[in-house]
Amino acid sequence: MLGTRPVGFKVKWLADHMQSFDGMLLWTYGLRTERVGGTDVTKVDVIAFDPVALRVVKRQEVGRGPAHSVVLTPDRKQVLMNVAGDDLIVYIDPATTQVTHAVPVGKFPCDLHLSPDGRTAYLPDPPTDRQESELPRGASPTCSGSRPTASTSGSRRPSVT
Repeated sequence: MLGTRPVGFKVKWLADHMQSFDGMLLWTYGLRTERVGGTDVTKVDVIAFDPVALRVVKRQEVGRGPAHSVVLTPDRKQVLMNVAGDDLIVYIDPATTQVTHAVPVGKFPCDLHLSPDGRTAYLPDPPTDRQESELPRGASPTCSGSRPTASTSGSRRPSVT
């Protein structure tokens, strides 16, 4: 390390397996607290960071936090992010940072991992850390039903295709 300097956000949970670097920008998320109607609300932003210039080049609110994962599809055409406070996985256009699709996935999605080919996203169940749902990626994901979870009797999460 050569030194440190403020960049305007705290880097959250970056690792090689998370597929968060697109060749120019590092994609991550930032959490912030906003006062809404007398209550503190955690908001989550998707952030594109230039690691050469050491500056945030894109930042967009995507929902209520927390968040735990931001991954790029292998073709780098979509950014996927869990938005745990809204119980969603969102698809983000990296050119505009706008959410293009929001997929309800059940209570508090805590993580998100893509298969090596980028065709399936895995969401572990927080209490058991078992695979809970699969999200085959695509331009227009739609909910196609639900199935029982492994850990909570009667609880259901959608399967998305």
